[in-house]
Amino acid sequence: MLIGTRHVTLTVLLMSAALPALLGTACGSDGSEQTSVTGRVTNVVSASVTVVSELDLVDSTGVIWRFGARGFVGMTPSHLEEHGATGEPVTIEYLEEGGRLIITHVTDG
Repeated sequence: MLIGTRHVTLTVLLMSAALPALLGTACGSDGSEQTSVTGRVTNVVSASVTVVSELDLVDSTGVIWRFGARGFVGMTPSHLEEHGATGEPVTIEYLEEGGRLIITHVTDG
């Protein structure tokens, strides 16, 4: 089966247009790379009922991670404390800004 030149050209154009958008989702607004880590919550400091201000996590290798946060991150402080009490892991997506790790989103690990 032959594929028309127009179809191939359109596919290549669409893919090349989508690539920068996909790569852009992995970077912060200041060009910092967004990464993630999974582990066990060991400390939660709440700014309010719905907002975490700080969170500590221990990953599977024993490394302790300390994060700051701004606004709602996908889980309430009480839900994160529950994860800490039960030992259920969470996955934290974060950016590094000025030497600090800032949570962008938290999900069940």
